[in-house]
Amino acid sequence: MAKAFNSAQEKVLSECPVSYRTIFKRAYTTNRKSLAIKAFCLHCVGYLRAEVTNCSSKGCPLWPHRPYQQGEEDASID
Repeated sequence: MAKAFNSAQEKVLSECPVSYRTIFKRAYTTNRKSLAIKAFCLHCVGYLRAEVTNCSSKGCPLWPHRPYQQGEEDASID
């Protein structure tokens, strides 16, 4: 049986772009911290993946763990 979402989760899901709903549903129904961080970061920057990559909120405790970071090799390319 699928887990029911609470009203706050339903609100976020209704406002979330369809392309990211699976991430949010999985974050709500599993214990995977990486999915929770990904969902939080996407929500924080208005669901813009590039903004997660370019996040400048270095004071955020999740900043070093944010998804979609460029690898070391990518950062050195001009």
